[in-house]
Amino acid sequence: FHAREDRHLPEIAALLDPRQFELISKPDGGIVVIQGGAGSGKTTIGVHRLAFLAYNGGRRFTADKMLVIVGSPALRAYISEALPALGLGGIAVETFSEWARAARKRAFPWLEAPVEENTPSVVTRYKTHPAMLHLLEQRASELKDDARARRDSRGTLAFWADLLTDLDRALAAFEAAGDPEFGPEQVKRAWRWCADRCPAVLDLDPGDRAERKAAMADEPADDGDDERGADAREVSSDDRAVLDPEDDALLLRAYQLLRGELRKGKNVLTYEHLFVDEAQDLAPIDLAVLLGVVAEPRSVTLAGDTAQRLFMDSGFRDWRATLDDLGLSRVDVEPLRIAYRSTREVLAFARAVLGPLADPTPPLAPRSGAPVEHHHFPSAGAAVAFLADAIRPLFAREPRATLAILARHPEQADVYYDALKMAEIPNLRRVRAYEFAFRPGVEVTEIRQVKGLEYDYVVLVDVNASTYPADDESRHLLHIGATRAAHQLWVVSTTAPSPLLPDWLG
Repeated sequence: FHAREDRHLPEIAALLDPRQFELISKPDGGIVVIQGGAGSGKTTIGVHRLAFLAYNGGRRFTADKMLVIVGSPALRAYISEALPALGLGGIAVETFSEWARAARKRAFPWLEAPVEENTPSVVTRYKTHPAMLHLLEQRASELKDDARARRDSRGTLAFWADLLTDLDRALAAFEAAGDPEFGPEQVKRAWRWCADRCPAVLDLDPGDRAERKAAMADEPADDGDDERGADAREVSSDDRAVLDPEDDALLLRAYQLLRGELRKGKNVLTYEHLFVDEAQDLAPIDLAVLLGVVAEPRSVTLAGDTAQRLFMDSGFRDWRATLDDLGLSRVDVEPLRIAYRSTREVLAFARAVLGPLADPTPPLAPRSGAPVEHHHFPSAGAAVAFLADAIRPLFAREPRATLAILARHPEQADVYYDALKMAEIPNLRRVRAYEFAFRPGVEVTEIRQVKGLEYDYVVLVDVNASTYPADDESRHLLHIGATRAAHQLWVVSTTAPSPLLPDWLG
């Protein structure tokens, strides 16, 4: 590893350029959408905009009236530590899944359904696709004009089930969307999953179950039959009565459109300012739910980078299309062109692995640094021996340095961690579930966990053809991993190198 000449660089907050300050100090009303590459200061802008609004907005922008949504528990911990230093203690910082799960349980307190951990990708795409958001909005509008429609939370659940299991309406909605990657066959596969599970979820409500069975039989329900669903299966043991993670947003949006504002206890759940970081990993329906809890006139900051998408099936395509899906076609996207974190050399590699997915306009990097190096070995054992010999002198020279060893899969990270532990590398930590220490040392983890974080040095391991084939997800992951490096990047392969590596890397 090459020694840093800039160990004492000031924090980015002290280097705010005029463009960043312009975005931070925009008027309190309106929606600000920021597109910026890795290290361009998106999170810094969002956090400092909170401080600007709190300082200048009087009683409107108090800590309890602002919400921060982040992309991972690691970012939640990082931002939660940064806010008090800006005089912003007490602001809620949550991932969308955490926030939505809690809101859904408050809106449907009687719905005690477990959540599926292995939802098929085709079902995730079906439920998060913009076509489903538009169909939900259309059907909710139709239902609001129906005086006979039931509008309590149980009626909302029935609406959700009908939305997902009406095959004819779904086929028509997706055909109108014109998505060549999600045609009738994909719709039917996802529909079969929903048609099997939604009735079982409806049966979790004892009151509705008895009423529907009585209506089907045209006679009063038999009390002894109460524990059986509409298809005579035991409700308590019906393993189909499971929600998918994406159902939280669907249920909440249906609730908002059919019943009005979400609530927290006896109070309306509403915020004066919303900051969403890593917005490119949320579905349009997720963003619609969040925008629905912001008071008028809406004050919102959305920040993201389309080059750093982690979830290919989230329904987010690009900023322009997503804003159109949300009815925000007149909102401008504010680009950030200067990348402060990584050196020109790191950014050149990160841009190269994106290939056709790269922004036509490259970022500007103020700093130059050590070249990106590719080290090829015949085995992981040989790679670890090499890394151990490089890490020891690095930390003897720079005891305050931070180094990340990043793999694609947990089992790959385990191999490197176990071997480096046997080599007695000091301050070595295996991060398995976002438990980052934010202190000097070596952290071994997967790329998905480090989104939004920064290290002095980064080593991408097992960058092999079998691990990173030529597909969009691999391109995004390598880009994310590479741009965690502020000073230097190494790439390690142990079999045939990934075809995504640029020829000039060697």
